[in-house]
Amino acid sequence: MNHFIRAGLTTLMATASLSAMAENAYYASVDIGRSDWKGSVDETVTEPTIAVGYQFNDNFSVELGFQDFGDVSDSSGASKNHFNADAIQVSVIGSIMASESIGLFAQVGLDMWNITSQDVSQSASDQNDIFFGVGAYYEVAEAIDINFKYQMHDLDRGAGSGRKSQDIDTMSLGVKYTF
Repeated sequence: MNHFIRAGLTTLMATASLSAMAENAYYASVDIGRSDWKGSVDETVTEPTIAVGYQFNDNFSVELGFQDFGDVSDSSGASKNHFNADAIQVSVIGSIMASESIGLFAQVGLDMWNITSQDVSQSASDQNDIFFGVGAYYEVAEAIDINFKYQMHDLDRGAGSGRKSQDIDTMSLGVKYTF
């Protein structure tokens, strides 16, 4: 009988700690911002980002997102080229509270990106590169944050002497809802 009570209490405590740990752990966010293309194309466009994540504690979370870097044109050559880039992103985020309702964060992740070129012949490049970001957030309510984010993306296409680099820096404003 004593073993049953001990097993029951252990199960009850484990369940309570798991539910407390999972409370307000998942989140979704939507951002709108500016993509500043630098490299073979120099242009600035508006870009959306959506993401979902899991916050392990007050200082650490993981995130899966989709970022559309926008459509740009390059007319420096004989013909006009149109480019479109987007990325699926996996990242880790570290954050600290600067005050009771304002926090700072840093982000590092992997861009699994795609650039499509549409000129006389259509071509696409798919590769993976590391990206970095920093930002700040303001807790509007217990489950709602408004955030400002700056990210640096370096999309390297090709190899050797044919390698082309396209840097895309983004600044965005967004809303995060924790559920």
